[in-house]
Amino acid sequence: MAKITHMLGIEHRLFPVHDGRYGNKRSDGTWNGIIGEVMRKQADIGAAPIYITKRRQEVVDFTRPFQRVQATILIKRPTSGDPFPVHTVSDLLSRSTMSIGTLRKGVIRHALQRSNVTMYKELLRRMVLTDSNLAGIAKVRRGGFAFVLPTNIAEYVSNMHPCDLTLRGRFLVDSGFGLAVLKGSSLLEKLNKALEVLERTGYLDRLYTKWWHTEVDCRPLVSGKLYRPRAAERNSATRQFRLLASSYLFAATLCIFNMSAKVQ
Repeated sequence: MAKITHMLGIEHRLFPVHDGRYGNKRSDGTWNGIIGEVMRKQADIGAAPIYITKRRQEVVDFTRPFQRVQATILIKRPTSGDPFPVHTVSDLLSRSTMSIGTLRKGVIRHALQRSNVTMYKELLRRMVLTDSNLAGIAKVRRGGFAFVLPTNIAEYVSNMHPCDLTLRGRFLVDSGFGLAVLKGSSLLEKLNKALEVLERTGYLDRLYTKWWHTEVDCRPLVSGKLYRPRAAERNSATRQFRLLASSYLFAATLCIFNMSAKVQ
């Protein structure tokens, strides 16, 4: 957001969304989370990895997507003696002893519910639902559990210490994350222009590559062994900044400290 607001020549302040949610419609017709706060003018911009959905587009305006994601399978990194490697959804379903889960109130579960594909219907039938991505990731680390979640989250956690997770496949959804603003807000056109420039100049790609693939704890296999950096190799300043980036990622995706931006 700092890059974008600098381009627009405006100041901003970041506030945590009060209920820690992205935004879903309540039974009484009102909205919670970031979407609700934008609708009630408590925030001018909802800034987080918020899925652009048709239901949300009915009540707020979204910018062009700043990132596109698909569904993937997060599993515990297999050992050389694992006789049943998982590469696809079919592989996963063939392992009757493997439990499978996804987020209870997430776009992946909704996509599975709408799908008429037999394989995805079976995947939904076997789903163990969790209240957060964090809970699902913890189950994967304990073993015998596969968690279906967005690719960007899976890529990030699989590249961070303790380097014990990996992801398999991309399937089902192709959704975008966008910034949310009030319906009819004059900010929409300005934000879209800024995002278009950042995308055209490669800034967004460079940012993703840096924090998801370069400044990471886990690197590709070297001589058959997973490379794990020594503590001395980790620059303290870089680690501190990465911690902030990590905190933002989990805040937004795990509904702990979601952030919304308010322009002064």
